[in-house]
Amino acid sequence: MKYSPSKTLLTFALSSAFVGCSSNNTLVSTLPGTISQFGAITIEDNDVNFSPLVTAAFRSFDSPVSTSEIDADLANRKLSTDTCDVYIGDESLNQATELEQALESSSLISAGEVITFRGPSGSIGEVSIDAQTFYRTIIATTEATSKGLMVDLPGADFPAATAVPIPDIEPFVLTSTITPTGPSNEDFDIDSTFTWEPGNDPAARINFYSNINLASNTSDVDLLVDIDCTLQDDGSFTLPADIQTQLQEHGITQTPMYIGRETVLVHQSEEALTMIIRRSGPLDSWPG
Repeated sequence: MKYSPSKTLLTFALSSAFVGCSSNNTLVSTLPGTISQFGAITIEDNDVNFSPLVTAAFRSFDSPVSTSEIDADLANRKLSTDTCDVYIGDESLNQATELEQALESSSLISAGEVITFRGPSGSIGEVSIDAQTFYRTIIATTEATSKGLMVDLPGADFPAATAVPIPDIEPFVLTSTITPTGPSNEDFDIDSTFTWEPGNDPAARINFYSNINLASNTSDVDLLVDIDCTLQDDGSFTLPADIQTQLQEHGITQTPMYIGRETVLVHQSEEALTMIIRRSGPLDSWPG
């Protein structure tokens, strides 16, 4: 499964990055060139009526890894046009990037026994490390969907950091009345148009992606379809005609589609980089 660098990092464990400092934290707009450790913290506001799901993972690389792929992804998120990365073809020919290879051989590490999330009035929830060195919980308080959230990492193998800002996000509200046409609730016709209430945050982007592995209608090999788009938050999106044509050439008229709003901050501490990702989208729209 091949995604953009930021989604690749989350799969294994970007809106623009801002500059600022708080305590021993540094939010960066220019990445350090190489990193030895990586962390990903996600807060998924899947529905305004549900408590956010919080997940986190931290990894150590065998040797320093270039941040060039992440740099390119951050630059892509600053563009004023929609962009899509597309791969449709033999799954065995979809070669892993340098970053993906490094992540595949990396090791999960601890950032401390308990990570604390804070709002303007104090602690709103904690998440403990599990036996697999992951962090995962639901923060059951309405304050968890508010602005001005922060996270504290007590530190262990991964460096400690306090009062790391969590990016704000506006709730993503779909206005489309599209009915799924495939075997699951996420399968839609490839010419479907998604509409939503546009946001007011110039740093936010809409993330649209589709990923499916199926038997090819034109050959004996398995066909991998991987579409990853970073969109302007302007309220409407339809897959470009050239991508629809590529899909149709392989006999594909329906595919799983996922869409939602994302904001991202990038935090650096020593040779460790952490992405803090805030997501808002329909319930169950973020697989994995």
